[in-house]
Amino acid sequence: MKRKITALIPLVTLALVRITVPILRFQEAEKAEKSVRNFFEHLIKEEYEKAFEYVGYFDTYFDVEPTMSREEAKETWVNRVKRLKEKGFYVKSLEEVSVRKKDGHPRGTVTFRVAENGIEKAFWRGINFDQRWLKWKIVNFVPGEPHLTLLDGALSGRMRNKETDERTAAFEVNAYEFMNPRDQRKLSTGERIVTTPDFSNVYLHAPDGKQRPLFEQADYEAFRKKVLEQSKGTFPELYWAEGARPVAHEKIAFASNRATALSNGKFDIYLIKADGSEENMLINSSQHGNLRLVDTLNHRIFAAATEKNTLLVADIFMPETKEFLISGIPDAVSKDGYHVLFRKVKEKRLENEL
Repeated sequence: MKRKITALIPLVTLALVRITVPILRFQEAEKAEKSVRNFFEHLIKEEYEKAFEYVGYFDTYFDVEPTMSREEAKETWVNRVKRLKEKGFYVKSLEEVSVRKKDGHPRGTVTFRVAENGIEKAFWRGINFDQRWLKWKIVNFVPGEPHLTLLDGALSGRMRNKETDERTAAFEVNAYEFMNPRDQRKLSTGERIVTTPDFSNVYLHAPDGKQRPLFEQADYEAFRKKVLEQSKGTFPELYWAEGARPVAHEKIAFASNRATALSNGKFDIYLIKADGSEENMLINSSQHGNLRLVDTLNHRIFAAATEKNTLLVADIFMPETKEFLISGIPDAVSKDGYHVLFRKVKEKRLENEL
């Protein structure tokens, strides 16, 4: 479903303003906190279908009506949480929950212990809520580190879009359509790009049903073992490839923290050919800070420098990366590639939410 927005802010980018926010009573914060506690109670007991009742799912942005049915979303969510559990990665216990009113909306924080292959660590996370389902539900977890974790992604309400042959528009601002950056994507060969749920590899699915990995799985496993051994129980998080998207000339752009997993965990943007050759770092976090791949269009790559609140645009045919000081978080690129939809940031906080 496409969300229509009538206000257009000129310049290089566009800002999305959410103007209707209900007045929140104190009791609403209590209700949201109860949802969090119920969610974790069922999660810890491995009652995953019951835990999902407290998840607000979405497949574009969380205040846009999802195209996926609730039953499909439940099956997807339960399966990905189960997969992590089977790998020895799960929530062990809930330690603390706090929810308060802020800007007419509940804001939560939670501390819980996570186990991975016998190693335990306490995590602190922020929580975003939504009330489109007549009660406050958890939309996603906001990490304290500059990058998401595998568990954050599994527990959140974010769903992959259904596979489509064409890209879809998530927003419409006057005459401009902004494409959904989470659409499943294809190479010109017809191969569909699919990232594994644990971000350990990218698979290319051919029209005839055959699929092939972009990376050697053994390389990931060996590096992960090395990271765990050298981290000395600090529980680092490794994203070998995240958000893979097609670029012109059968190339693929993706984000990874492989270069920084043992230090600050920040993401860099990489480029690789579809046959697995000529991999190189395109945009580095040492220069721009933590990076998030927003989208790709033909030969251009759009990324967000999340610490500097800037937009980065790289071109595979040009040696330099352009940086735009937008003081915001880019979310979507227009169909023609000349406009970017973004959320303004003021004093290190988002002014408005999608």
